[in-house]
Amino acid sequence: MGQAVASALAREQQSIESLQQQPKTALGIIFHIILSNLRLQSSRNLYKQRTPASL
Repeated sequence: MGQAVASALAREQQSIESLQQQPKTALGIIFHIILSNLRLQSSRNLYKQRTPASL
């Protein structure tokens, strides 16, 4: 389980790095923003699942 998560994170990091090396086209910037927002959203959801609702 942990290995699969680690490799998925590594692949995502590589794709982000390759995106950042590309010239900053409008489409690339939009894609990067969407990707960042998705990561923020998923980490917030994970955080909510881990913490009790009383917080």
